[in-house]
Amino acid sequence: MYYKLKSGLFVGSYPDRPVKQVDAVLNVSRTLHDLVAPGVVNYNQPVNHLEPQGEDELFNAIVWMHHQYYALGRRVLVHCRLGQDRSFAVVTAYLWWSTKLPLSVAIAQVESARPASVPSARPDIYTFLTNTCTPAFFDKLHHFGGR
Repeated sequence: MYYKLKSGLFVGSYPDRPVKQVDAVLNVSRTLHDLVAPGVVNYNQPVNHLEPQGEDELFNAIVWMHHQYYALGRRVLVHCRLGQDRSFAVVTAYLWWSTKLPLSVAIAQVESARPASVPSARPDIYTFLTNTCTPAFFDKLHHFGGR
């Protein structure tokens, strides 16, 4: 199941059938898959948000998503197994960076779009975002992503 975050950007859980309503799928879970319809771009970038290497994985996921969504105008689904942790962290970090919203507002937007996800009750996700998404991290994204 997945939910519309904003026009062309979706967040959710591991699809149980081929995804057809989007042009690109970013899988941030640890499980690789190819449940996409013909012609849909699929990218597997596991994000282990509680592990030290999570910063590079988050960076790669955001750069890919930004390129597909913003630069190419594709409709993008970001998903993990349950659609509550990794996908939440990636789309929240993306909104925080691309819209320059405060973190609390970005979190609230994703939580309102994804009712089954309540990461505000998960301090580990908030801690990961605040520790990872530093000004230097956003500067690096700006250099790579062009925002």
